[in-house]
Amino acid sequence: MCRTRNSMEKLVSLLRTGDSEMGISVTLSSDELAQIKQITQTKSDSEAISRAVREFLRFSQLCQLKAISGRVGYEDRSDQLEALEIRRN
Repeated sequence: MCRTRNSMEKLVSLLRTGDSEMGISVTLSSDELAQIKQITQTKSDSEAISRAVREFLRFSQLCQLKAISGRVGYEDRSDQLEALEIRRN
């Protein structure tokens, strides 16, 4: 479910590189656009696409976090830090 098509990954990469807004052209069938508008609950074509892309970005980031979940090492050193703090005071 977290896998994306190569073309969408390229789009995400392009969108992440810039901080400013930009206009692009997207070719969709009328059925696809209608589905996107229904899912995003919008009436405007451009708002529907913008919301869908933002949601795709958010979903992709969640998938990346899920992929690394459990791989990040953590060692509890709170006792050592507390001991250092006590010695300093």
